[in-house]
Amino acid sequence: MVLGVAGAGFEVLLNPSVSGHSGGLLGNVGAAIEHPVTLAAGLAMTAVCVLVGSAVGALCNPPLLRHPATAMLATLAAAVFALASDVSPAGAALRHASNAFSPHWPDGVQLLGAACLLVVAWTASSLVAARRENGSASA
Repeated sequence: MVLGVAGAGFEVLLNPSVSGHSGGLLGNVGAAIEHPVTLAAGLAMTAVCVLVGSAVGALCNPPLLRHPATAMLATLAAAVFALASDVSPAGAALRHASNAFSPHWPDGVQLLGAACLLVVAWTASSLVAARRENGSASA
């Protein structure tokens, strides 16, 4: 999440399209302050992507996948799928980024979907880790 906030700050400070004019650094900060809905939508989109990324990491790494090469390839494939798919909360959030001024976004559906995906992924990972730990302790 820290990297997402840093990325949002970078875009606010250096992107000339935020203010619509070349007012420099202070003009960009002033434009971001004048449009807090856009900044909040960007931070909500960052939160959705962080939650989906965390779920991908929990599902595609040990203890669920034991082999490092398989885990790396599965993580890469799942991350690409999460960003490119219409069914992914992160993909939906990125597609709705152009509608940031719409009063219907962020409506929380993407954030709720990402949080549910994260809970399922962490639960599966925890259950598998506990099962493997119990199996190795009794052996």
